[in-house]
Amino acid sequence: MTIAMLFLPSHEACAQDSLWHRMDAATALSLCPLKDSGETSLEALFQGGTAHRMQEAEKIRSLGFASEGFRRAGGLNLFGQFKYRQQSMKNIVLCDNWDARDGNPYKVGSAIPGNYTRQVFNFAVKASAPFAGDKWYGGIALNYMVGDHSRVNDPRSRAQVLTAELKPSVTFRASDILSVGASITVSYGKEKMNSLSSKAETLDKYKYYDLRGNSEFREAGIIGFIRRTPVHKYGAGMHYGLNLRSVKAVMWWDISHRREDVIGASKEAPGDYSATMITGGIALQYKRHHLDLDVSYRNGSATEYMQERRTTINDQGRVDIWWETLLELVRYKNKLFESKARWTWLGNGWNAGIALDANMEDSRYILPSSRVRTGHLIPSLAGNRTFLIGKMGLSVSASAGYAFSAGNILEENQAIEDDTVHRLVTLPDYALMSGNYARLSGEAMLRMPVRSIGDAIGFKVTIMSEIFEGGKGSRTVSAIGLVLFH
Repeated sequence: MTIAMLFLPSHEACAQDSLWHRMDAATALSLCPLKDSGETSLEALFQGGTAHRMQEAEKIRSLGFASEGFRRAGGLNLFGQFKYRQQSMKNIVLCDNWDARDGNPYKVGSAIPGNYTRQVFNFAVKASAPFAGDKWYGGIALNYMVGDHSRVNDPRSRAQVLTAELKPSVTFRASDILSVGASITVSYGKEKMNSLSSKAETLDKYKYYDLRGNSEFREAGIIGFIRRTPVHKYGAGMHYGLNLRSVKAVMWWDISHRREDVIGASKEAPGDYSATMITGGIALQYKRHHLDLDVSYRNGSATEYMQERRTTINDQGRVDIWWETLLELVRYKNKLFESKARWTWLGNGWNAGIALDANMEDSRYILPSSRVRTGHLIPSLAGNRTFLIGKMGLSVSASAGYAFSAGNILEENQAIEDDTVHRLVTLPDYALMSGNYARLSGEAMLRMPVRSIGDAIGFKVTIMSEIFEGGKGSRTVSAIGLVLFH
């Protein structure tokens, strides 16, 4: 959905009008300088419905606060953003981790549904400036996130996460027609899981499952986890800009490698996960026509370790405990592909467009063999209309699409002894994600000038619903928000 530029804060309007701001390299701030402006918002969100992935929440209630702004300081262009969100999440099964679908199969959880609270803090800063005349532009972006994911009135494990990413970039404007640039990405993150309280009276009813991918798991008898997962990510990319008389285009691509080491309380390690990710996009403008294409691909694999515990006596006479890895085997592989194509026709106070999205998720466990693959093609229509009501403005957006299921495969491990994970997660997830569904969404924003506290204030209402075929249910996301433009 697209809100009319007339009622966007000025930096968002410029960002939509400039193709450079479709990519995340910080040099876009200098290639399309924005006016001093900002916005602060409050939002309440509710998500519910019977159609959901089993390791994700059935219901979410959320309150969020966000503030962002752009400033110029001499020749330096700056952008800053802060976001905070408090969430209440209900009925999650077999996943105490922060993100159930990040590709890493080494998740832990119990078969008893649980409720969680989650707090998320996000900080983002970008800075950019020209140097060596007007031919070279340099920039740097910093993103930092911390979060807490804990049970409500429940003694099971608690997850805490941290991610910090640094992305410097440089762009060379070879002429009025051609610009070329490059960027590198360095990121570090960590998820830490703390043990449950040993004083809990209900301790013995929570049996944990150490998941390994698809329906496979280990050590089903344990009742809590102390685990940390450091994440290292490195990447590089390039971007290009083309400015002809009637056609403007920006293209970019990034390739990165991520490695996650899973380490237990005694420094034992069930294995590691690594993935290569490729992302890219094209934004093209011809008169009143906009074409956008975004593509992402992830190819990951998990190596399992066979370890033995060793003890030695050190020089001080103390016992040292360590784990010797006897064998390493790649037992799990997954792939994720996503693409989004958009064509938009901009009119006077309105726009309309068509879109085609595609996705494919494929996961395989090796020895014993199993495979789950689902995919969708999603064509859709979207439009936006802006109405002037005195000094106020009302912007209304709507979209409708249908997801056609394609390329589904379910190959089960017939020799599995304990089917708990298979029954509670794999089968219901496949039944849901292998089906067709309709997607409807709408948004309305009323903006009015309020000079005493800022440039304007806006009231926003959003609703999105997915309705699955065959009586598989639906899920709905609705939100209301208050926005101050300044």
